[in-house]
Amino acid sequence: MTQGLVEIAELLVGAGAAADAASADGRTPLMVAAAFDRADMVAWLLARGASPEAHDAGGMRAIDIARAMGAQRAVTLLGATD
Repeated sequence: MTQGLVEIAELLVGAGAAADAASADGRTPLMVAAAFDRADMVAWLLARGASPEAHDAGGMRAIDIARAMGAQRAVTLLGATD
């Protein structure tokens, strides 16, 4: 399943989707991946230019969300950019 999600993301970004596209509440794919501790997706998105400094509508960055969710692998990856 993990590899499948990365492949889908590659197709979307390859077709022109922005790796940093945000939802109405300001959440980016990086924030969602961090919340669910999807280290593979966090690493993939960071490698493609996703901004770890983007803030959602509540002022939280991906690392803040990962910490709040106890997503340690994501915190470790994002901490390298913090």
